Amino acid sequence: MLSHTITFERFQPISRGHPKIIQSVCDFREYFILTEMRQLLQAVHRIVTGVSQLDQDQGRTQAAAAARSAGMVMALDDNPTLILKLPLPMKQIGMSVHRGFDELADTITEGATSQQILQRLSTIMTRCLACHEAYQLKEG
Repeated sequence: MLSHTITFERFQPISRGHPKIIQSVCDFREYFILTEMRQLLQAVHRIVTGVSQLDQDQGRTQAAAAARSAGMVMALDDNPTLILKLPLPMKQIGMSVHRGFDELADTITEGATSQQILQRLSTIMTRCLACHEAYQLKEG
């Protein structure tokens, strides 16, 4: 079993001047976190691709399925040991992102316009950006 203490350090990023928390993780945990972020980004790509298709019915089906795949079903697959070690604000943002994708899937299946879909997606992405601005993974 991997054992690792997560440490936090604060530093001033050059671009923003806001403190950023560096999340120190072992290779397994880093791989797990980065894999989930990659899956979220793939879902965003499939949503945008679906919304941009000429065949709107097929595009909506694709977009809704992609949004649902990034919803709470993805969060339920998370490693509980890893989740316990993450800072509470990071977990809260992550769960709000997953809930946001479920809400987006519902919005798509209820017949939202492309503009409404993209607005909701933008709101979700704002949460992703907030987390990336606040946290950075560091091998350790």
